[in-house]
Amino acid sequence: MLERVELFDEKEDYLYFFLFALALLAVSLSIEFYHYTQLKNRKTAVIQAHVLNEYIKTTSQKSYKVIKLRSNHGATFYTTASTRFHSVKDKEVLIKIHTSRLTFFSYLKGFYAKGWFVKTLQSHSLKNELDRYLHSLHKDNDIYRIYAALYLAKPLTYELYNRFSALGISHLFAISGLHLGILSFVVYFFLFWLYKPFHNRYFPYRNIKRDTFIATIFVLFFYLDFLDFPPSLVRSFGMLAVGFFLYDRGVEVISLQTLLIAVVLILALFPRLAFSLGFWLSVSGVYYILLFLVHFKNLALWKQFLLIPIWVYLTMLPVTLYIFNNFSFWHPFSVVLSVLFSLFYPLSLALHIIGLGDALEPLLWWIVHTPLTVAKVSLPAWFVALYTLLSIAALKSEKLLYTLGGVAFSVFCYAIYHTQF
Repeated sequence: MLERVELFDEKEDYLYFFLFALALLAVSLSIEFYHYTQLKNRKTAVIQAHVLNEYIKTTSQKSYKVIKLRSNHGATFYTTASTRFHSVKDKEVLIKIHTSRLTFFSYLKGFYAKGWFVKTLQSHSLKNELDRYLHSLHKDNDIYRIYAALYLAKPLTYELYNRFSALGISHLFAISGLHLGILSFVVYFFLFWLYKPFHNRYFPYRNIKRDTFIATIFVLFFYLDFLDFPPSLVRSFGMLAVGFFLYDRGVEVISLQTLLIAVVLILALFPRLAFSLGFWLSVSGVYYILLFLVHFKNLALWKQFLLIPIWVYLTMLPVTLYIFNNFSFWHPFSVVLSVLFSLFYPLSLALHIIGLGDALEPLLWWIVHTPLTVAKVSLPAWFVALYTLLSIAALKSEKLLYTLGGVAFSVFCYAIYHTQF
């Protein structure tokens, strides 16, 4: 049996790859800069945007509504309004904004702009129709919001987001690479058996697995386009596409080199993702999985299946605590829920398709409404910086890998202590 090889063996290979990526980045930034200059042509610009989220923020002086939007060219920005301003969440709007202080860097990163809403636009897109269908199936608004987040990449409410972060399951209900992985398996399985009779009769000379996977990639791409390319799904789709391309050519896929190639290409094509927290959290999760497999690739598959969820939970915990600060007694059980989610997600999707979407509501009701005591657990920035360096160093040393696991477990014990006292 032939052994799979790494794509890049020589330093020159990396040099040529990065030069190619820089060329792609130059093209992407040129397109973004063109849109930026179009916006800056006037001190005030009227643009069409989609309202991603809105919430009330209270300071010592006053309360006001913060509104997050995305323009039709992909720029994410914020504006504010009075708390009495009617809700425009999930709607298409025309908004006039000041652009005199807008820089190209802030345009890419996401910016604040003083704005005035001109009008709300009527939208009858398929996405909105599906959203209304979901709403009709669920009387509990929180449960509806969960399913809208799972299938349509709608944002969770502020209260649900905080609750799920305390439970350690926010990654399950904000559509991400996990969901795309499950969907890719379901779509591949369905297309394989649909295509197999035609393949046997008309195309027996073709590689059925390759054809099916290419079709799966196209289906997933249209799904990403339907969802307006959420950052975490873009990373996952890029990893999936790059992984298949390399695997089909006899290149080792389960490697950090594959992750590096995918991340560099994705950032070259979508430079805005460099400022996306969700994107980097998604990359971190994949990194810790690959770090485990690099050192324990010869471990029995059933042991990998049991240990990887625990390993990823522990190693990601310092990062998530630093960002979200939320922890609860139920947080460790997210490991079990993450495994069960692989069954829940496709089953719930199938039930919604046949009109029985409320069948699993009792499970979600327990998650949403169970009394929960949330502890605030903070970690200093210097600790997380050292932890990140240790995570990178652990790639070359098994001893450092065990040290990394020990540090992560100590953080877990520290968080448990805070929930009790």
